[in-house]
Amino acid sequence: WNGIKLLDNIPEGTYDLTAKAQGHKTYTARITISENQTSIEDIQMTVGSDSPEGMVLVEGGTFHMGSNDGESDEKPVHSVTVGSFLIGKYEVTQELWESVMGSNPSEFKGSNRPVDQVSWGNAVQFCNKLSEKEGLQKAYSGSGDNITCDFNSNGYRLPTEAEWEYAARG
Repeated sequence: WNGIKLLDNIPEGTYDLTAKAQGHKTYTARITISENQTSIEDIQMTVGSDSPEGMVLVEGGTFHMGSNDGESDEKPVHSVTVGSFLIGKYEVTQELWESVMGSNPSEFKGSNRPVDQVSWGNAVQFCNKLSEKEGLQKAYSGSGDNITCDFNSNGYRLPTEAEWEYAARG
């Protein structure tokens, strides 16, 4: 809501207040409600986003994925639900890749160009190294054909096929 909002009959106690508004950072405060006292919380929202720099939040939802005319692994069209997730706003640049991995495998050179000539395994290594560099938990463990992803990790990971398609559809 905008303006003043009066809430009546709230039991005494301490509460966590969270206010969210599109295009603004989430506001949080701890407030105490006491009997026979009026409590006023003046909220000033800050323009911005809760997402880390360079990342965007994709709100989860349900969509139809696959094709009835495509390859056998695309059939049939089916309903898929994905939870909310963060995804890079832009592709990984060669400059970022080199700062994390120490080399640039790209054929088409340019520091602000997307990195190319990267395998899935290389991308997994990049995610883990970037996570470590930023003090986050690695998302991937294992080696070779036995790599697993911890989706509860706070580190970087590749989007699943469903997440990527959902994000690409906008």
